[in-house]
Amino acid sequence: MSAAQADSRTAPKPGSAPTIVRRASWRDAIRLARLSRRCFPQDLRWRAPIAVGASWWLRQLRAHKSESWVVTTPQDLIALLLLVQEREGHASFGPPTSERYWLDLIGVHPDHQRCGLARVLLALAEERARALGRRAVALAVDPVNEPALSLYRAQGWAERQAVSGTIHFVRHIENRAA
Repeated sequence: MSAAQADSRTAPKPGSAPTIVRRASWRDAIRLARLSRRCFPQDLRWRAPIAVGASWWLRQLRAHKSESWVVTTPQDLIALLLLVQEREGHASFGPPTSERYWLDLIGVHPDHQRCGLARVLLALAEERARALGRRAVALAVDPVNEPALSLYRAQGWAERQAVSGTIHFVRHIENRAA
């Protein structure tokens, strides 16, 4: 899926509203904070007031080394994706490198889970990494997040060792000739 294709309608469930995958903008910050709170209820950073979460999202949206994507319905945001250049602090992958893209956050509103939206966003992450000449996408997941673990394994992500309480996965990217 190219970014142009991602910025279009995805196949909704029968009887549900159409969805659109697009780049997030500063106008989405408050809704991203609310969605993050719903997607990650155990994460302390989303328990703070919505204004704090919106401020965090505004910083991400302004960062030139990250990309934020959302899945929307006519009513609201229902899924999110945050991709960043690999950075310090992810020790299992060694020093930062321009060969990998880091999938920092992926979340789907609980009412819209198990509809294929996470798979769409994972495919988008791979496409964006490919477009930027990256050789891999990496992520870390909490070992108690069984739905996420099952998703990454089913999608063929290579599981790496657990580091500081998380399990790391890598997806190697084939750079197809254009």
